[in-house]
Amino acid sequence: MNRAGTPLLRRERWEGWLYALPFVLGFTAFTFLPVLASLYLSFTQYTVFKPPEFIGFENYERMVASKPFWDAWRLTIVYAAGTVALTLSLSLLIALALHRARRAAGFWKVLYYLPAVIGGAGEALMMRLVWDRNGLVNSVLDAAGTTGPAWLSSPDWAMPAVILSRYWTIGNLILLFLAARAAVPKDLYEAADIDGASDWQGFRRITLPLMTPIVLFNLVLGIVTSLQVFTQIWILTEGGPAGATRLIGIHIYQLAFESQRFGYASAVSWTLFIVGVATSLVLVRTSGRWVHYQFDAARDG
Repeated sequence: MNRAGTPLLRRERWEGWLYALPFVLGFTAFTFLPVLASLYLSFTQYTVFKPPEFIGFENYERMVASKPFWDAWRLTIVYAAGTVALTLSLSLLIALALHRARRAAGFWKVLYYLPAVIGGAGEALMMRLVWDRNGLVNSVLDAAGTTGPAWLSSPDWAMPAVILSRYWTIGNLILLFLAARAAVPKDLYEAADIDGASDWQGFRRITLPLMTPIVLFNLVLGIVTSLQVFTQIWILTEGGPAGATRLIGIHIYQLAFESQRFGYASAVSWTLFIVGVATSLVLVRTSGRWVHYQFDAARDG
């Protein structure tokens, strides 16, 4: 009997769409339509005080020739590379250590995850207390007999400070790596022990390869998040000092809301969108060379 046209199935379909309707309406009104509007505005000269004036590709031509635009992208790449390398390596090491822990493992898991609950502005305000001239970091350095710099006020030290601040929010990554490590079959390690493999060989040949799907996920998520960062940098440094942390998100904000150049800011925003999508696609498309999926191994066997 074909159930495709039964009253029960039709009712289930309508109920499904009804339940999804709030999300669909919200996404359309607050995400999809604004994205389309920004695409149109990127081809206009728009200052809010008068209607948009279509100018074609002038914004993009001006953007390509703009030194502040390229400086912002250079700093964004430095920030993204630093934060992704820091968060991935630290969260993986901590997750492996917690997996081997026998005492108080639950306490440490909760402790590492709690900062992720704060997030956003609360996290940035706490980091200001950490990196302040008389904050936690300099207090520790003073106790060790070393005078620390004015981190967030120094063009040389502001970027390292905001990069290191990302360590505060690696709780989510740790939990994902813990789940991935727990999913590795124990019999693989037993077989490796029988063959006389060392702990390093077990990590390199078993643990890390079988955790690469989560490594890929955290890598893509980390890069996209780092490219889009705004709140933390704005609260910590407002893009300063002397433009040392003027990332692309800060650049877009200043163009739009300080200079009232909304058309030009929209064009710059679309470069951020294109770079984020292109980077994600490249990582996913090339992941087959280094990401190991257990179901592939089972199928090949």
